[in-house]
Amino acid sequence: MPTNKTVSLTERERVIIEEARVQLGLESMEETIEFLYRQRLKNKLFSLAGREIVKKKRSL
Repeated sequence: MPTNKTVSLTERERVIIEEARVQLGLESMEETIEFLYRQRLKNKLFSLAGREIVKKKRSL
């Protein structure tokens, strides 16, 4: 991530991120959080782009 920010996690969230870290084969929790953040952002952007395509098709 471009800037360092402190993130507070509950114990349950830490366990979930640790499980994801192991499954993804990443080195640290920070890498895992960054990876999951980027994936979520990509999904949202694709969703928004899809909505724009649908809007443009309706107006044609």
